This record gives sequence, C-alpha cells and structure tokens, in this order.
Amino acid sequence: MKKIIVIFLSILAFLASIFFAFNIFLKVYFNEFFYYTPDFKGLTLEEVNKMNSQNIFDIKVAGSEYSNYPPGEIFMQEPHTNRVIKKGRDIKIWISKGSDEIELPNLQGKNLIDITGLLQRDGLNIRKTSYVITPLPYNTIITTNPLPGAKVKRGDSISILVSDVENKKVSMPDLVGIEFNKAKDLLSKNYLNVGNITYKETDYLDPGIVIETSIPSREEVSAGTAVDLIVSK
Repeated sequence: MKKIIVIFLSILAFLASIFFAFNIFLKVYFNEFFYYTPDFKGLTLEEVNKMNSQNIFDIKVAGSEYSNYPPGEIFMQEPHTNRVIKKGRDIKIWISKGSDEIELPNLQGKNLIDITGLLQRDGLNIRKTSYVITPLPYNTIITTNPLPGAKVKRGDSISILVSDVENKKVSMPDLVGIEFNKAKDLLSKNYLNVGNITYKETDYLDPGIVIETSIPSREEVSAGTAVDLIVSK
C-alpha cells in the first residue's frame, strides 16, 4: 500500500512539475512573441511611434477621414484594442481630419466664380443658382441658403442668389487650346459660367487643355450663360 501511495505521489509531483514548467514557458514565450494591442485612439502618430520605439508592432497609416476626433488624432485601429497578436504584426490606424461639420462662410459680396474653389475646399456643392437684377456687379452673391454661420456638413449643397444685369450680351471668347484654369478665368472675365466638363483622351495634347466648347467663339450670348467644355485627359 505504501508503495502505491509513493508511486501516486511521484506521478502527481511529475505532473505538477510539467504543469508549472509549461506555464513558465508559456509566460516567457507569450511575453516574448505575443502582445495585447494597445489602445491608440486619441493619440497622434508621433505619440504612437514613441510608444512603439522598440518596433514591437508595424504601424501602418491606412488613411485619414473626418470623424469626431480632433485633427491629427487616431480615431480607428485594426486589430482593435486588447487583441492578442504576434510581435511584428501590422496595426492599421486611421487619422482624423477633424469634424465633417463646418460653419458656412459669409459669401455675400463675393463673385460666384471666385468662391467655387472655396466651396470645393470645404466639400460643399452648389445645388441651385438664382439670378435677380440689381445695381451690383454681375455674378455678385447676394445671399445663400442656409445663411452664413449655419452649421453644414461636408458634402451638403447650398443655394445661392446672385446679381444679374438686364439683357447684358457678351462675346464668347476663344478657349480652344487654352489650359483649363486659364479658360475658367476668361469665362469669368466675360461674365460667363463654366457648365459641364467632359474629359477626353487624346494622343497629341497634354492633359487639361480645352478641346471644344458648347458655344462657338465670338458668338453673342447672354451674361451668365453656362459654357460646356471638353478637356483633354
């Protein structure tokens, strides 16, 4: 009986030693090769790089988008926080461009052509342009809907009321062969607007050159007419 007890205790001791040795090995192995993903949200890329100074993770910037986080802060990551990953694995992060809600700037008194780039920079579109005859210079913005100062989101569209002149006739400038941005300036100076833009591939022109216009050059048209352009691609 004593012999059986001794054998049983020996087996228990052997199993216990294996169990503890395995746990010690697992703990060392895990700390050496496996990690929990940190929470990078709310940090800047510079702060993340400082945290990862030993290059435990391979940080990849996957993109930047508008979010509720301030500009420059990380608002999303993959894998998510507290996931077990191997040493050296990629962690993708997305950096915030700030809120997609902005305050509509005051456009009153500005020329319609001049504010197009401003609206595009803020991600806003023009839904409707209405004209009314006033003593103001042609294409001067009178008001907008929503009004200046209103909160709008990037991608929203606004309506604009613009000054017109009674029965004003202008001559269509010759734009063929001219670089697109210069063509826009010429249209603006001649009280004309840019209409639809179509891009066409050519074998003989650099990109961005006006190939064709919807209105022939020197034709008399009403001020404010939209001119469609075909531009080399």
